[in-house]
Amino acid sequence: MNRKIDRRNAILQKIDSLEQLPTLPAIAQQVISKALNPSVTFKELQKIISYDPPLTARVLKTANSVYYGRRTPAKSIEDAIFTIGLNDLSSICLSTSVIESFVHYDQRLLDRRTLWKHSISTGALFESLAKRNNLDKSFNYLLAGLLHDIGWMILDHVAPEILGLALQSAEAREWSNVVEKKLFGLHHSEIGAIVLEQWNIPPEIIPIVLNHHAPEKADDYQKPAKFLQLASLLSPYKLPLITIESEITLDKSLGLNLPKKEITLDKLRKHYKKEITYAEDITELSLGWL
Repeated sequence: MNRKIDRRNAILQKIDSLEQLPTLPAIAQQVISKALNPSVTFKELQKIISYDPPLTARVLKTANSVYYGRRTPAKSIEDAIFTIGLNDLSSICLSTSVIESFVHYDQRLLDRRTLWKHSISTGALFESLAKRNNLDKSFNYLLAGLLHDIGWMILDHVAPEILGLALQSAEAREWSNVVEKKLFGLHHSEIGAIVLEQWNIPPEIIPIVLNHHAPEKADDYQKPAKFLQLASLLSPYKLPLITIESEITLDKSLGLNLPKKEITLDKLRKHYKKEITYAEDITELSLGWL
């Protein structure tokens, strides 16, 4: 027990001593905020994006990709935004901004690209599930899903030696939330919550990220926490350190319109096939910006 506490304290001290935690670029924050506003105009977004030449180039490149199937190339930012759509633009911009904010963190033991694939797809799935199941429209589901496993990134930076032991446990198929707590003294979701508080992330996102492996502890946010857990499980991209349940127990609080027979993860993947495909597309488009 004392060793667990010592490891927890050591990791928290290392986080406190970090000279600078990643921050989201100001331009990206403006684009995301505007894109989520239903009354925003394409010209408003064009004005913001035009201040950032690299972002401008990426938006044009994405609009002209095979995915959007334009007959003629988009030549203006306004035309590109119209092609991509506000929702996709917000998703891609937010995803790439978060990724770029961690560029100065050297990859040590964690497969960074796999982590980002899982995070982006989980964010896209969380947003799609929220829309399909009529959850609160004012909540930023994409952001919560994108950041739900950010604690692993910090652990890879401040405690790579312990992370190595964790990866060995995962390779031996001995990984679990209990083993994680024993090795690190705390859960990656706790570290994620610490980072999000310092980022000044909307406060309602923090209990959901903190409890996405234990939604019943999320108090007033149990329902979105359960959907975040579901989105993470449905993601087609997996980290070895992510605990994958063979089946998921869905209670009435989720309100899913599904048959009352036993619900397995495979059945859920088939039920949400369209949403999973969309999440894969957004993930590839986002990584294509980098």
